Amino acid sequence: MLATCIRNSSKDLTWERKADLLRYIHYDNSQLDELSIGIIYQVHGLVFRDNVPWYYIDAHDLDYPTPYPSDYFQPLTEPIPLNWRLVTRRLDAHTFETSVVPEFWANDVGFYERLVDGEKEAVQKFNQLKISSN
Repeated sequence: MLATCIRNSSKDLTWERKADLLRYIHYDNSQLDELSIGIIYQVHGLVFRDNVPWYYIDAHDLDYPTPYPSDYFQPLTEPIPLNWRLVTRRLDAHTFETSVVPEFWANDVGFYERLVDGEKEAVQKFNQLKISSN
């Protein structure tokens, strides 16, 4: 799935949406410098926060994608890839996380955490995903 970055600042969002975003991300000068307006990014999955989709985007020099609010992007390709799956997981007694991610990721409960931790096998799987998505 591809998406074009249409903003990297919250300044033109409603104050309600800005308040929602501040629960998850902290801005310096209200801007996400790693996102470049007009650049097309590969979306590696979706995660829903407060019923709003966030895109897993690889916008920096890390071995894993980071979730960014969908408010910052315009999707270029639809529909969601056929090999992606909807998965809902309980994070704690009162919190659930719903995501739409590639099947291998959906079937592997700790995949994203291991990827962020830099586990070699998880990084290799993610790199294969990036190659096959191009």
